[in-house]
Amino acid sequence: MNGTRHLIILDDTLILNKFSSSRICYLHPQDSGKIIKINRAERRGKSIDFNALEFKAYQAMSDRLKAFFPKCYGYEDTNLGKGLVFERIIDHAEPKDKDGEKRFPPVLKRLINTGSPLLTQELLDKLKEFFTLLEKEKICSNSLQAENIAVQTMENGETRIISPDCKLTEHRELIPVCYIPFFLKMKIRRRGKRTLDLVAKNIHK
Repeated sequence: MNGTRHLIILDDTLILNKFSSSRICYLHPQDSGKIIKINRAERRGKSIDFNALEFKAYQAMSDRLKAFFPKCYGYEDTNLGKGLVFERIIDHAEPKDKDGEKRFPPVLKRLINTGSPLLTQELLDKLKEFFTLLEKEKICSNSLQAENIAVQTMENGETRIISPDCKLTEHRELIPVCYIPFFLKMKIRRRGKRTLDLVAKNIHK
């Protein structure tokens, strides 16, 4: 039928990351430069549309802030349900995996634990810019944590701060003050400061 969208078939051979508690990440079978995120059917006894939370945050961002995240191409229909499609981020300094494929960049937490030379003042300055934009645009997401921020080495050798997950954080305050912009910005600032302080203690002078 004309106008019918082609259904993308995903299977276990395309899984790139199955350890997330919220979604499974697949390689796009028709474009190796893209990935597809599929919601897990259930989490903590309830169904949550984490793709919707991430897409909402991404759409609300300025182009300047979007540069710190993989490009989002929107939704596509798959045999596992509606999937959210993103640019695939690879690192050009990391050793290839056993199949000869480029790997995802290392996250800040790993770089701190290993004392990586990538932890420089220049990197800290990029992080400050990233967190300042998140606060200004009131995006309270998982991107504020060291385990959700990666440092990508690009083909030209330059480094880039990139976060693979910008879905909005679930607020669980007894009194929902984070729905007030001032308090939301304060929460973002506190979380960002924790990560900045951790990196600052470990940078190579």
